[in-house]
Amino acid sequence: RASELSAELEAERAALRACQSELAMVKEAPGGVAGLTAAEVEEVGKAVSEARAKFNALDSDGSGVLDGAELEALATWSWESFHPGQEITAGARAETLAKVLAECDTTKDGRVDWGEFEKYYRVIAERLVRWHSDQRAAEGARVAAAEAMKVKHEAEVAAVKAELAVAQAGAKRASELSAELEAERAALRA
Repeated sequence: RASELSAELEAERAALRACQSELAMVKEAPGGVAGLTAAEVEEVGKAVSEARAKFNALDSDGSGVLDGAELEALATWSWESFHPGQEITAGARAETLAKVLAECDTTKDGRVDWGEFEKYYRVIAERLVRWHSDQRAAEGARVAAAEAMKVKHEAEVAAVKAELAVAQAGAKRASELSAELEAERAALRA
């Protein structure tokens, strides 16, 4: 068992070095990889690391592959990730398990190893990160549009107030002129 753990530790270290290399390349590349920013790539990397920890926790026999009840637990975790607070039904578990196997089990042996799951999960994580980024951008656009509308409204209100002030000044001047005219008429009659 000690040699298995030692081999697993070495594999984990190699995977970590590969991820660190990939992250370093991404940070140097303008605009990130596959349209992701460096921050988004880091977010994906974090999600994949968390998935690796979950994969290892689900691998109850330490074999490095998920099968049987371990796969059912993976399907439950996957389903619950997208349905927080809800309890999975047997039908939803079976459907999710079928999807996981269809997407992950590239060797079609009824088992999923980390490499198979990692490829699948990375794509899902990238999609989620892009979706969240798009949502943040859309919210930013909504806020900017609302701010622009507010500025436009304030400018329109200021223009109306200016027109009103001009009209009031004109009315005051007309009243003054009317009073002067009446005074002159009265002076002429006298």
